[in-house]
Amino acid sequence: MDDLSSSSATSVGWAYSFDVFDTSLCRLVHAPEHLHLVVARELRRLGVSKLSDAEWLYARTQAEFDQRLTVPHHEVTLDDIYGRLSDFLGLAPEVGRVARQTEFKAELRLIRPIASTRSRVATLAGSGQPLLFLSDTYFTRQEVEALLAKAGYPLPTDVVSSCEELKSKIEGSIFGHVAGRENLSGLRFQHLGDNALSDVRNARANGWEATLFSASHWTTRERVMFASGAGDILASTIAGSARAARLGQEVPVKEGVLTAAASVVGPLFAAYVLWVLLDVLKRGGRAIHFLARDGQVLASICERFVRWLGVDVAVHYTYASRQAFLLPALPDGGDEDLIDEALALAYYDRISLSEALISLGYAPGDIDQIAEASGVDPDTPRSGLSESDAGPLRAVLLLPEWLYPLRERARQARAATLAYLETKHFFAAGDACAVDLGWRGTTQRRLQQVVGDRVRLVGYYMGLSNTVLGPEAQTRVWLPNAPWKTALLEVMAAADHTSVKGFGFSEHGEPVCEPPLREDTVLVAWGVRQQQEIALRFVDYVTEAVEREDCEPEQLYEALAAAALAAYRHFMLSPSWAEAEAYGAILHQEDVNHLKSRELAQRLKSVDVFRHLVDRGAKGAVTSWYTGSLARSRGEFIPALISRGLDKMIELDARIRTKRRNWMARRQAREVLGASPARRRGVT
Repeated sequence: MDDLSSSSATSVGWAYSFDVFDTSLCRLVHAPEHLHLVVARELRRLGVSKLSDAEWLYARTQAEFDQRLTVPHHEVTLDDIYGRLSDFLGLAPEVGRVARQTEFKAELRLIRPIASTRSRVATLAGSGQPLLFLSDTYFTRQEVEALLAKAGYPLPTDVVSSCEELKSKIEGSIFGHVAGRENLSGLRFQHLGDNALSDVRNARANGWEATLFSASHWTTRERVMFASGAGDILASTIAGSARAARLGQEVPVKEGVLTAAASVVGPLFAAYVLWVLLDVLKRGGRAIHFLARDGQVLASICERFVRWLGVDVAVHYTYASRQAFLLPALPDGGDEDLIDEALALAYYDRISLSEALISLGYAPGDIDQIAEASGVDPDTPRSGLSESDAGPLRAVLLLPEWLYPLRERARQARAATLAYLETKHFFAAGDACAVDLGWRGTTQRRLQQVVGDRVRLVGYYMGLSNTVLGPEAQTRVWLPNAPWKTALLEVMAAADHTSVKGFGFSEHGEPVCEPPLREDTVLVAWGVRQQQEIALRFVDYVTEAVEREDCEPEQLYEALAAAALAAYRHFMLSPSWAEAEAYGAILHQEDVNHLKSRELAQRLKSVDVFRHLVDRGAKGAVTSWYTGSLARSRGEFIPALISRGLDKMIELDARIRTKRRNWMARRQAREVLGASPARRRGVT
């Protein structure tokens, strides 16, 4: 039975039990034993231990292993473990007590709820049916209750702890023991847990119904994130926060959006924004403007890092777009200068004459007349405009009936735009730090012309290519050579409202967007708000888990960048079908006025793959994300085989690197701690 709250499951005569760790609760670390890395740092800060993170981890896990061997049922308490650990390390009793308390405090600090389980428990709690939490654990019942309460589970709870009952799920002995309780006599049992042996096979062997909770199992990408780092607490926290962000989602959302937001969107933009913030601080800046719709989520991420760093930096989400800054950027000078700049800014590359004139505010009827009078086909792209065509077009636009309305539109737009920027304190300093995703710098070029010499723009970008910016422009580029998929990143940074097209004045003289911004119903229905919520939860978890006194900002940035880029690479090469379906089916607007669009990653047939091997240029005609197209085409043998094969190769590499790193760290710690007491440099 897949749903414990189905109609048959909630009938009279049932009791429901839930595993605790990785079914009801998760930690903000990659593996349970990594909690000991956190404890090691705290103990050093308290001055009661000199052991490194890895050495304390080895000693603590070895003490637990050895202690379990001393009893036939293998069940031990945390007190038992720390007794063994104190003997091994020669800890004074009071130091052992401090270390034990420190471990439980770390558990409380790093525990987070698994939203789907908490929702099930809340629903069942109102039905009056018996609810139990069964845990194979060294924690007491009271300690497990404290962890559940911290995660928002309803109290009181009936907790069965293996170390107190001396019976366990792994041995299969706890199920009959629980069923034999007087208050549960005659009931049927349903159990939910993440372990196929302990929670499912053993429960069923004792006559219980049991469901495997596989949602908490590590994804390939979460493994990749951990393997990309140094195997330390930062790498563990980042991977653990991505998993917890995924498991903490309560509002329903597409599966592909859920996994990508937690493991790609959140980490990638967190790394980028932290880089921006640290660079601005080095430059002495105290304000950052996040431009365009990309800025909605980026600004929210930055606010969280500002709080974590404890710095005085103003974060502004500033409405902007290439279109909004076009008219204001036109010069308030001679007629010929106005027209020349209008054509240079609006009519470039593959943009057609019609698209350029729409951007300049000309109505469809006006465009037809201009095209007819100049002899230029309205569909002619800039690259197809000959010198003999350029002159007549320029002459027509200089005619009063076309020139004067354009000049007035530019004047009004400039006044309103400058007034809006004033409300965002854009001119408060000599430099204005403006953050965008990229990719050519068109917005910065136009904005600099709008503000003139009132302020100098410093543009921050994830990447720049084929830039329109001149050598005088101030830019800072995060990773100029990264293989960015710009259309995908724009979806990942999407806002829940429409793009600003220009500025005007309200009836009260206040600057406003024209036309007014409205909810982007397509993206909202797709899940853009949930995407932001999940990405921000990742940032919240990371900044809550990584204590500022234990970590330099640059260290967190380096770890975030490594994990984020590894995750992004995996997403690009081997998205899940759900991710490819969610992001690949998005209609990407291909023109400046958003009049043409196509799916980012269209589905393929097996024959298409062979054709693209011969004619690689044909790929671009059907997809902007080829591996996304392969993943979407899971019904076709060849695309599915390639996509699945890539994922398995990447996962295998991550597993091997993690195992090798763990083995080397354990061997090194064993050499230090296992040789003789004289060589233990561990405790004070």
